[in-house]
This record gives sequence, C-alpha cells and structure tokens, in this order.
Amino acid sequence: HMLGQLNLAVEQACDEVAAMHSGDRLGVAATIVKVSQLGAAEERASFSASPAFTGADAAVRVNGLLQPPIPARRSIAVAALICGMLLTMAGLATSEWWHHSAESLLALHLG
Repeated sequence: HMLGQLNLAVEQACDEVAAMHSGDRLGVAATIVKVSQLGAAEERASFSASPAFTGADAAVRVNGLLQPPIPARRSIAVAALICGMLLTMAGLATSEWWHHSAESLLALHLG
C-alpha cells in the first residue's frame, strides 16, 4: 500500500513539473486521460509497462491537476540547504578522510 502511495506521489510531482514547464495544467491532464483511454483499449498484459496511466491513479492525478497549484515554500528549500551544509561540516570535522579530501581539493584549487 505504501509503495503504491509513493508511486502516486512521484507521478503527481512529475505532473506538476510538466504543468509548470508547459504552462498548461489542463493540457497535461488531457494527456493523462488520453493515455489512460489508450491503455483501456489495449490488453492489460500488453500495457503493463505503464501502470501509472491505468486504474484510479489516473483519476487522482487528473483531479490534482484540475486544482490550483500549491505555491512552493522557499522555507523548506532553505532549511534543506542549511541541513545539508551542517551535515557536510559535521562530516568534515569528524571524518579524517573527508577532512583530508577537502584539504586536498582546496590545495588543488588554490594552487
């Protein structure tokens, strides 16, 4: 069940990126409907390579695209960046290999 939910979330994220790049949420939704209809016309076994376009997931994805987009929150990106920097600094401070590698790269860069 969790794997199915994760798959749906990934597909919805890809739908949002496609809609953002194309600028046409309805066009992306229409494409999902068309591909789903093509899949329904085919034998299920021959269309199993694209499970993201079959079943109730397609309806959920289309309904998500018919809703207004959720604005991205910059605070999450900033928090992830700060967390990544802190983890890198902790690795440099506690790992001899990381520390030595960072010094070597810095020496190569500075000459």
